Amino acid sequence: MKKLMFLIMGLALLLAACASSTEPPDSQSLDEIVQATFAALTAQAPQATPPVASETGSISGSLSYPSEGIPPLLVVAFRVDSDEFYWLLTAQNQSGYQMDGLKPGTYHVVAYALPDGKLAGRHDQFYLCGLHQGCTDSNWVDVQVQAGVVTPNVDPGNWYIGSENYPPMPA
Repeated sequence: MKKLMFLIMGLALLLAACASSTEPPDSQSLDEIVQATFAALTAQAPQATPPVASETGSISGSLSYPSEGIPPLLVVAFRVDSDEFYWLLTAQNQSGYQMDGLKPGTYHVVAYALPDGKLAGRHDQFYLCGLHQGCTDSNWVDVQVQAGVVTPNVDPGNWYIGSENYPPMPA
């Protein structure tokens, strides 16, 4: 990028030097024009400001899997009132997570077993009940995310609900 700017500046100086004029110079000197051109070329575009941590929230929880060990997981927080979602990749045998940068709102959370996401665990009432046979409520738990707050104990651990009861893994 710097090479391109110097090339443009060099061409501008060359054109200015080669231009012959019998008219008196303008009120700006060649040096002032070069300085203004250089300042314009090197000015940086304003950067997008990332969201301030106090404007977003987080969720955290424990990870599980219905077998020995925990495979890598794709943990996804689906915003209930939109098509928006946030995701986090975990490592093999990672037993906990924290997902930051979520806009305040209500979310449903799913952990997809990688690589294909055909088996998933979700954060729901059946899991909170202890996955006992006597538990009859398997409704989603609405996870409330607030700005500047980490919502704990969001554990996507119901691996027994069936794929028809959670959204397909985002591509």
